[in-house]
This record gives sequence, structure tokens and C-alpha cells, in this order.
Amino acid sequence: MAAITKASNKMRPLDGSTVRQFVAASSIDFGEAVTLRTADGLVQKTANGSAKCIGIAVSGSGGAGRTGVVAGESVGVVVFGPVAGFSGMTPGARAFLAATAGGLDTAGTVAAGYSEGAEVLFVMPSLADAAS
Repeated sequence: MAAITKASNKMRPLDGSTVRQFVAASSIDFGEAVTLRTADGLVQKTANGSAKCIGIAVSGSGGAGRTGVVAGESVGVVVFGPVAGFSGMTPGARAFLAATAGGLDTAGTVAAGYSEGAEVLFVMPSLADAAS
């Protein structure tokens, strides 16, 4: 297993991606994997074995130059499609939720997508976890 590196200040959806707007339940950095809280529909960071993944946070309210959002702010989440801003990925390799909330890894049980290149993750989250 190896953590997938992200650059929060370089995260951006690419052509063909689907971005949905949600409200953050807590602080979320751009490039982190998120899930919906069933109690209220807010998004929060997710980790391997603890929840499902709906996508990757890429943008937020509050102006340019930000690298994340805080609780109560709007956050753009790529729920399907390509996202740039990662580094060192192997083309074709799958990306999974990491043990650390919000992180991505090269191994795990809940998929977030696959690498299209060293810097591009194609978000295609798995809605099934190991217990399903």
C-alpha cells in the first residue's frame, strides 16, 4: 500500500467530469474523498472500512486561492469523471479509500476510481464496502 499524493491547491475537475454541490459537515481539503452523512445529507471525509465514497472534493465557496472548505460552506464534489491535481500515480491503477479519512491509497476495499495518468484520477466511486 502507498498513499496517493494530492496537491490541494492544484485540484480541478477536467472536461467530462460531473461536479455536484454539497454542504460540508466539517473541514475538507480539495482532493479528499468524501461521503454523505445519512442523518443530514452533509458531506464529510471518508476512510476505508468506515463509509462509502461518493467522490472527490475539488472546489468551494470563499474565493480563489483556497485549498479547502470549513463546516457549513458549499463544496464542489466530482462524483464521476477526471480530476487533476494528484501526483505519482500509475496509469490504470485503481485508487482506494485510505485508512486516514479523506486520503487515497493504492490498496484497500472501497474504490474511488482509477488513474488515467500520473496526475489524473478518474473518479468512479464504489458504493459497496467490504460489509455489503
